[in-house]
Amino acid sequence: MITKLTKEQEAKIPEYVDKWLKVGLCTDRIDRQLAKRVADYYYSNIANNKPVPIVIMDSPYSAWLAVCLLSFESQVGSQVESQVGSQVRSQVGSQVGSQVRSQVESQVRSQVESQVGSQVRSQVGSQVESQVRSQVESQVENFVWSYLDGSFWASWFSFYDFMFHIGVSLSSATEIHYNWFKDTTQLGLIYPLEYACVICERPTAIRMKNGRLHSENSPSVEYADGFCVYSLNGVRMKPEHVLTPAEKLKPKDILAETNADMRRELIRKIGLVRLTEHGKVLDTWNNYKLIDMAPVLGLNYSPFLLMKNPSVADTWHLEGVPRECKTVEHALNARKPKALREIPVDDKGEDWYQQGDVCIWPEKALSLKRLPIVIT
Repeated sequence: MITKLTKEQEAKIPEYVDKWLKVGLCTDRIDRQLAKRVADYYYSNIANNKPVPIVIMDSPYSAWLAVCLLSFESQVGSQVESQVGSQVRSQVGSQVGSQVRSQVESQVRSQVESQVGSQVRSQVGSQVESQVRSQVESQVENFVWSYLDGSFWASWFSFYDFMFHIGVSLSSATEIHYNWFKDTTQLGLIYPLEYACVICERPTAIRMKNGRLHSENSPSVEYADGFCVYSLNGVRMKPEHVLTPAEKLKPKDILAETNADMRRELIRKIGLVRLTEHGKVLDTWNNYKLIDMAPVLGLNYSPFLLMKNPSVADTWHLEGVPRECKTVEHALNARKPKALREIPVDDKGEDWYQQGDVCIWPEKALSLKRLPIVIT
């Protein structure tokens, strides 16, 4: 039984991270012959049906539209979920997943996954699944039919591939299914319908920075038919947010953006110096400034609190506060939960903590310090 990775095995981990990142983020055109073999195997060995024609589309959006048209035209929309979803899950899941899981869990998973999972699958998954997949899917909005994830499954196979490297094995019958399943990562999304198999091409471009989708003047993910995703530092943005040069972005429009993450990235792009120089500094304390942004917004009085992010280096936030705020202390107090605001502030008061919007303080505190002892 494997209870711990050897130094030699640990040294191999970066190779598997790199290998499967290349698979998950690959922008090469898919191999048509491989696509046909993958589809034929599914219909012959999993769906127990005759092979059907394959339809290759240029993006997830066009693939989704093709699925809708093909399904409605053949009047099999109601059968797709039951036939495709249940068969993939029951046959592939039971024959591949259960055998792999049973061996991995019994031999290594509970003791080794903390090393492998965090170093292999999570590194691949954070860039492929949480970045590329989630943003592509959110653009299409809803995938209403069951589908195979294709290259988006790279993180799972990085884990299994490493497991096999350190000694986990499959039965010959299961290995055939596994190898077919692994071949699907060479394709985009796969919709195995009853009368046709719709397969999506991979992106033509994926642009990243520090492991996150990012491009300051173009889409972060592009497909051949023009479907694309815009992102700044992993945050999905509107096209105009990315394509408009920083010097042409209007401070008024940025402050009017209600999504905090998008507003943060817009502020980062335009630069806080340029944004806040249009306002009037009312009060300063430590890493905080209360600024009246009325000249930007065209209002009589509009206080915003400028504050340094304690967790992310070189990142500042600009947040609107109630109009009653005239000092930094008033603004900080206004951001507290109601129950916390009711406790008197005293330099000799008890310590309290804040993480994001969550504040923690002693239940019976008579007074609290002005600022939390820890801010994250």
